[in-house]
Amino acid sequence: MKYILLNDLSFFRKKFLKKFILYCIALIGSFNVLKLTNGYMNFDIFYNTIGINYSNDLGSIEKLLCIFNILFYFYLSLELFTKELKNGVENIFLRINTKKFIINKLISISIITILINIIIYILFLYLFIINKILISNILIVFLKNIIYVLTLQFSIIIVYMFSKNNKCILFLLMLFIFMFNNRILINIINTKIIYLILVLIFILWFIVMYFKKNYFNLFEK
Repeated sequence: MKYILLNDLSFFRKKFLKKFILYCIALIGSFNVLKLTNGYMNFDIFYNTIGINYSNDLGSIEKLLCIFNILFYFYLSLELFTKELKNGVENIFLRINTKKFIINKLISISIITILINIIIYILFLYLFIINKILISNILIVFLKNIIYVLTLQFSIIIVYMFSKNNKCILFLLMLFIFMFNNRILINIINTKIIYLILVLIFILWFIVMYFKKNYFNLFEK
């Protein structure tokens, strides 16, 4: 576990850190645009900025931000998941079995995603504190947001495994999520956390079982 996590963190620092910084800058810039457009500053603007929206009435900027956030996490999860797949099978599974590898990999992706979100939330909380804006239910929102993001990431990993030789499937899933993302978010917001966790656990279980049986086909020849 420690080796995979440290390896992924090193990969993130070398290959993804600049992209993450640009992502944060884009979020802050978008937040300021929405603040100026709406003429006020509150948590609804923050939710719109990070792709969480409680309303069906999304403006053009909010829709673009929703797609932007989804693409960022799709890209992050696929980069972390596939970087070992570019090596030969024998280079990995001499040291670790398939089940332990995929479990540790999913944990590593989860930890990095949580760390990213903690940084983003701290950054925006600071903006709200210095502007003396009331903060409420932020922990619940954070937990549901994490579960939503991880569900998206692991769903795209499942589709990647199914669509290794058929990129059309990957495109169709992305299109589906873009079209129904707001409805998914509203369902998540109105759902108890325990049910969300159970869904996430089922997705994780499915990935582990599928990878154990089909891992050889996922590696680049």
